[in-house]
Amino acid sequence: EVGRLAARAAELGISTAIHGMGNCAVNTVMDAYENSRRGRNTDAVLRLEHAFIAEPKQAPRMADLGIDLVANPGLAYLWGEVFSSWRGDDQDHLRVLPVRSMLDAGVRVRLA
Repeated sequence: EVGRLAARAAELGISTAIHGMGNCAVNTVMDAYENSRRGRNTDAVLRLEHAFIAEPKQAPRMADLGIDLVANPGLAYLWGEVFSSWRGDDQDHLRVLPVRSMLDAGVRVRLA
C-alpha cells in the first residue's frame, strides 16, 4: 500500500513524507520512493521521517534516491533507551538515529 500511495503522489507531483521506524521500514520507504520515481520526471520532495533504528549501510541508497531524512534528535534524547531496546540481541549493526552516517553519505538531513 505504501508503494501504491507513493506512486500516486508522484503521478500528481505531490511531495511526500513517510515515517519509517526501524531498518525494515526504512527499506520499505526507500523501495516505495524508488518505484514512485521510476519513469517519472518530478521535482517532488521525498522525505523519510525519523529513520530510528536504521543501518548506516542504508545511507548511500538514501542519498542516491534523493531522499531527505527528517530526524528528530529530541525524540531520541527522550526515548533513546526505548529505541535502543528495539534493536534486540546481536544487532549491533543497527543505530539509533544514524545521522552522521547519513550526512557522510550525502543525505540531506533536516532536524525537526
